[in-house]
Amino acid sequence: MLALLQDEPGAKAVEAAVGDGAAISAVNLSEVLAKMADAGADVNAAADLIVSLFVEIVPFGIESARGSARIPSRVPGPACRSATVPVSGWHEHEG
Repeated sequence: MLALLQDEPGAKAVEAAVGDGAAISAVNLSEVLAKMADAGADVNAAADLIVSLFVEIVPFGIESARGSARIPSRVPGPACRSATVPVSGWHEHEG
């Protein structure tokens, strides 16, 4: 999402995914909102806009944390790792 908002490499892929009904993790959403707040955006308006783009906001519980931890450390930061955890497995053990 940050790539799309900041017109960075990967923005086209994010735009296509959003158009196809993508989901976003709660962790990734919080990172995006924090970056937007740092840039002076209204957090409530930003949240409403981002939520309107996604089919689902996916919770990030213990099973997601375990899956994210297994991703090699060359992927920077926990929010970046959480964005790479397959959505299909996120609901299996979340509570």
